[in-house]
Amino acid sequence: GPPNHIYVLCEDLASPTCEYFQKTADLLWQEVNFTFRFNQKLVDDLHILLCANEVAVSRGTFQTVLQLSQNLLIKHNFNYEPTNCSVTVRGEHQEKMYWIANSQQRDQFRSENGDWKNTERQRHNMNSYFRMISCA
Repeated sequence: GPPNHIYVLCEDLASPTCEYFQKTADLLWQEVNFTFRFNQKLVDDLHILLCANEVAVSRGTFQTVLQLSQNLLIKHNFNYEPTNCSVTVRGEHQEKMYWIANSQQRDQFRSENGDWKNTERQRHNMNSYFRMISCA
């Protein structure tokens, strides 16, 4: 079923997807239990993260702390390349892998975003739609 609560944790609005999620939170707050958090106390964000049983991570540093979680059941990862779907369990949790379906788009995305400089083009790429494939 649907999640009990969705949290989006952002250090600030410099991350290209945080502004999108801020808008999403304004649209969905009555329909989904959705909380957008930015520029909040780190200890509070870590508490939310470590208590979650399902998370989706980006390229940021928050994912490193998940190694300490005793509640994590499912972690969603976004990869530049297709991955070996038979290797999806890490310790006590399942990892679900996702990547861009079209190999040319995937190569271009990796080429333009692999060395992150937070340029206008890179922010545009992060917010662009790509059909994704997963191991599921």
